[in-house]
Formats: sequence, C-alpha cells, structure tokens
Amino acid sequence: GILFFTQKRSRKAKELRENPLASMTLWLPLHQREVILDGMVISLSKNENEHYWGTLLRERQLRFLTYRSGEPIDS
Repeated sequence: GILFFTQKRSRKAKELRENPLASMTLWLPLHQREVILDGMVISLSKNENEHYWGTLLRERQLRFLTYRSGEPIDS
C-alpha cells in the first residue's frame, strides 16, 4: 500500500471520508511514463498515526501544527 498524509480537518480529508475511493497519478520522468493508482482510502489507527508523528522532525511537526487547511481566511 501507499501512505498518504493530510490534515484530518481539511476539505480533502472530509471528501475522502464521504467517498473513500481515490486515484493518484505519478509521473516518472526518467521513464517518460505515468503510473495511475486506484483504490480504497483507509485511515491509520491512532497508534499508527502516533508512531508516524514521532518519526517527524520537530520542525515538520511545528509547521504541520500551524497550518490551517480548509479554514476560512479572515478578511
């Protein structure tokens, strides 16, 4: 499988919860080919998520915590 991480409060995460079928296209420039992946989206368990979080550099954790995807911007 492939692990793909996103903010769980983002629009993308909401749409994947509502429709867990996803598709991803990867371009492989050295081979001049693309690979298309199709499948079901499955959320990580709390333990799996915590394990991954613990492997991130502190700088990445802080950047992730300050990012507010899917929230309206005050005008």
